[in-house]
Amino acid sequence: MSKSYLIFVVLFSVIIFDAGSAFGDTVYFNNHKLEGHIVEETSAYVVIETPIGSATITKDRITRIERLSEEENFLEMGDYCFKQKRYNKAADYYREALEANPKYEKAKTALAKVKEIKEEMAQRRKLELERLRKEKEKKREKLEEKTGIAVNEINGKFEVVNVVEDSPTDRAKIKIHDCIVNINGFSIKGMMLEKVWEKLSGKRPITVTIERTANVLRKRIEYRKRNFVGIGIFLDTDNEGLFVSSVIEGEAADKAGLGNGDRIVSINGKSTKGLSLDEAAELISNGEMSRVNIIVRKDVKIK
Repeated sequence: MSKSYLIFVVLFSVIIFDAGSAFGDTVYFNNHKLEGHIVEETSAYVVIETPIGSATITKDRITRIERLSEEENFLEMGDYCFKQKRYNKAADYYREALEANPKYEKAKTALAKVKEIKEEMAQRRKLELERLRKEKEKKREKLEEKTGIAVNEINGKFEVVNVVEDSPTDRAKIKIHDCIVNINGFSIKGMMLEKVWEKLSGKRPITVTIERTANVLRKRIEYRKRNFVGIGIFLDTDNEGLFVSSVIEGEAADKAGLGNGDRIVSINGKSTKGLSLDEAAELISNGEMSRVNIIVRKDVKIK
C-alpha cells in the first residue's frame, strides 16, 4: 500500500465518522462520500479540501459530484470550524466567501459574529490578567509589609529591589541589588517568582544565601604597621574555596558590605574556582586607584 493512499485512508476515515460535518461539495465514490471544498479538478482526479486536510480522489472511482456555489462552500467550511471553536480558521473561510461574493450577507454576518466572540474572549483575557496582576501585587505588598523586602526576577536572578527601613530584612543587612540564591538551604534557581515570595513570607527566622556584587576602589592602605594596595580584606582558603577571613573597618570592602566568612565567587569576572590564594590576592591588589569587581556569597538570617 502506497504512503499517499495510507494518508488518504486516514483522512477519509476521520471525515466519514464525523457525523456533524456538512459541506457544499460532495464527492461520491465506491459507495462512500467525502464532503468539503473542491480546490482542483482535472480529467484524472479531484482534490477536495476539508478543515482537517485535503484528499485526492481519482475520477475512475467517482460516481457523482454535487456542488454548491463557491461562497456557499466557504461558508459551510467556516461554520464547521466555528462549531469546533476554531475561530481564526472560521474567519479565514468567511473572508474567502466574501472574496468570492462581496455581497454575501451570510458570510458578513458570520464574520461579524466571529469578531464579536474574539473581542469577548480578549476582554475576558484582559480581565483575568488584571485579576492576576492585582493578586500578585497583594502578595508583593504582603512580603514587604511582613519581611521588609521586595524581590523581582531580573535577567534570570532574584534581585532585591527594595528594603524597608528598620525591617527584619534591613536589620539582617541585606541590600538592594543583592541576589538571593538559596532559601533555608534550598536552591531557588528556576523557581517561580511568586513561590520565592511565599518562601520569604514564611515563618522566621529565614536563612537566605545572597550573592553580592561590590565594585570597589583599590588604594594604598596602612594597617598595623603594614603598607599595601588593596580594598581592606584578607583572604583564606578551605576545602570549599576562597573566603574573606577578615575585613578592615572603614575601608572600601567594609563600606561595600563585604564581611567575614563571605565566599568569593569571582574577581573581575574571573571565577575563583581552582584559583590559588596568591592569584586571588594579586587580582584584588593589582592597580592602585583602579576599581575591582568582586562577587561574594554570604548566608544571612532574617529574624
